[in-house]
Amino acid sequence: MNLVNSTPSRSAIFWRTLWRTLRLVAASTLGWWILAGNAGWPFGIAVIAITTATGLMIGSARAPVPSPMAALSFAAFFFRNSLYGSIDVAYRAVHPRLPFKSAWIGYPLRLPPGAPRILYINVLTLMPGTLCADLKDNVTIVHLLHAQGEMVTKELSALEEHVAALFSIPLENRRG
Repeated sequence: MNLVNSTPSRSAIFWRTLWRTLRLVAASTLGWWILAGNAGWPFGIAVIAITTATGLMIGSARAPVPSPMAALSFAAFFFRNSLYGSIDVAYRAVHPRLPFKSAWIGYPLRLPPGAPRILYINVLTLMPGTLCADLKDNVTIVHLLHAQGEMVTKELSALEEHVAALFSIPLENRRG
């Protein structure tokens, strides 16, 4: 085993690229077949070629694979908060004594740029009563239907911690 020269050989690069291409073609073909059945294969072949080429151009960065426990914890957190938020928003909509107290807040992120932030922003927007409207530097601009002071910051921080656990990454020190 040569530890000094860790550059892969041309042969290794060729086989890795071939294997990746075959997986992309198989996934694209399966996707087309699921969506279109046996219809439209001439167009499907073009779509398969385009999705395969796009997949190869994007690169071979490997996404981290979450542990099953982190994924279950994240799913439970998301389900619980979605259910609670949905009930709260619906209850406020039909009971005029509980008005909405909408607000805009800036929340400084501790997640690193890339996939963790993208997931955080998308999940935040899926949560009832919240909308991530912008990301400026390391601060998310969030619209809330019902702002509850410190509780909001705790909930945003909890979501951030669950995303960090899902990606097995430490959170950065808060900047803001």
